[in-house]
Amino acid sequence: MPEKMYIVHAHIVKGTKNDELMILILLPATILSTVSTALSANGPLTVLYSSIPGVAGLTIYVLDNPAMQGQKVVAKLLLIIVIITPLFCSTIIHDWKFTFFDIRPAQMNTTIVNGFGKGIKTNELYGKLYEWVGNNAKTFAGPDDFLLSYVESSMTHMITKLRPSLNDSFITNEMPDSYYKNAIESMEKRGRNPKIAFIFERMPTLFPVFIEKGIVDFPDKQFDFISSQDPISIYVRTHMTIKGAFKISDDHIILCYVDKNLPKNHKAG
Repeated sequence: MPEKMYIVHAHIVKGTKNDELMILILLPATILSTVSTALSANGPLTVLYSSIPGVAGLTIYVLDNPAMQGQKVVAKLLLIIVIITPLFCSTIIHDWKFTFFDIRPAQMNTTIVNGFGKGIKTNELYGKLYEWVGNNAKTFAGPDDFLLSYVESSMTHMITKLRPSLNDSFITNEMPDSYYKNAIESMEKRGRNPKIAFIFERMPTLFPVFIEKGIVDFPDKQFDFISSQDPISIYVRTHMTIKGAFKISDDHIILCYVDKNLPKNHKAG
């Protein structure tokens, strides 16, 4: 039987400069949104981090699509508007109904009048907590002192203008104990022992319960400070003493601890 030879013809499609630009924009944006969705605590919300380059890439695709060649600029513009308007309208509406871990803008009745957050509108509880954190920092710590604040409450460093004792200022209970054990040892070796500590057993964030009704609530407890055997809690209970508490409810109290060597005549703010 005679041999049969089959010749496969390969067609090389040459892309335009716009094709290359679209790939350069969309490829890293897609990778970023995929990785952050899987690894970030905010989940699918992190897709918004890639929304600007994503929309830019889609716009290039629409404008350079062969089906759109010969169309007037107005027609192309209208098509882009049709594509992106639902996305942006949805984002705007949901952001208005649920400001980042706070109440609806229409419900905000307190304006912060001093410090890092000056001018920010928020709810009355957040306003009082902001003042409580700031007053205690002024009472028990100086400008060059160090602070421990956890869990997931890094904004306290901005409010108090104090430096974090640990290299990681965003302390979370998702990290293994060995990680923070090493961090504590490093902290002590470098003399970065905290003068003051704020303990949030729940993240100081509000989550929507019923968006349409504007009902929000705090998350469940992430740990119990008194019984917790994590290295940071052990350090605080061993080397620091309680000086104040901010009560939200019987089961939701934020604690303020200070260095045991602090003069006894200091009073909480």
